[in-house]
Amino acid sequence: MSIELNNESENTAQFLISVFKALETLVRLHLQDHRSQPPLHDLLNKVTLAIQSKVELVHVYQICTVYPESFIVSQTGDRDLVLELGAEKTGVTQRIATFERKVREYMASNPGQDIQLKKRVVKKEASPKKIAASKVLKGSSDKNSFKEKRATSGKSLLERIRAKEESSKKQGLDPASLKIQHRKLYISGKLEAVYGILYDLSPKRISDTELAVTSHSLGSLITTVQNSFASPMAAVDIEASIHELAKVLNDPSKVKVVKSGDVSIVRLGALERTKDLELLTSN
Repeated sequence: MSIELNNESENTAQFLISVFKALETLVRLHLQDHRSQPPLHDLLNKVTLAIQSKVELVHVYQICTVYPESFIVSQTGDRDLVLELGAEKTGVTQRIATFERKVREYMASNPGQDIQLKKRVVKKEASPKKIAASKVLKGSSDKNSFKEKRATSGKSLLERIRAKEESSKKQGLDPASLKIQHRKLYISGKLEAVYGILYDLSPKRISDTELAVTSHSLGSLITTVQNSFASPMAAVDIEASIHELAKVLNDPSKVKVVKSGDVSIVRLGALERTKDLELLTSN
């Protein structure tokens, strides 16, 4: 039986359900390719992008308060907070259904009240080797210091398409050729956005001699990109964008699409955001 809530409580419940679903997907996606738990600050940024609404640490604590068995916020030594799957490790569908029921029950029992937070961070001790390694990795990342660069041409995608149309008309191109050129321009205009998603999923460089690599099925990667965009993008266009990124970056150690039987696999290495975006904008 559905639990009826007032408008304010319903909005809060729906927001937290959206956050929970995104966290559930992202944590499990991370654990497919990493032994370490996902950094909480990275998850918050990705969930904010996925649901197009600002998500903060307080919302994670609200979820953990309502459903304590869902996630655990933990910290090893002085490293960043991470998010782990909690004691209830049932399937995704069941966990989502459980949270939906629990958050509605909580909101119905506490109408008009904020969720009383139970902030609990599980502290873990780090070995000396792990502490040393974490300092090296933390100092090597330039992600937070990077500032996005805009395309040097200064023209919007629509302006570029129109300019290309005029050029094509002068060259006497037929409609089919024009359609092909329009799609190429569309894909070109999406490369930076798709690259941003791949960058978030890519592993970080371990050392100058040891490179980390993660593998994703093309289908799951396409779904992740689609879920990260506010406006829809066709799967075939996302696939074309990934192939074009591999071509433009021209470095198999960064992005490589390979066939494994009937399945296409995308291998991601350590990406260099500043250098890579310069290549994309100058292409």
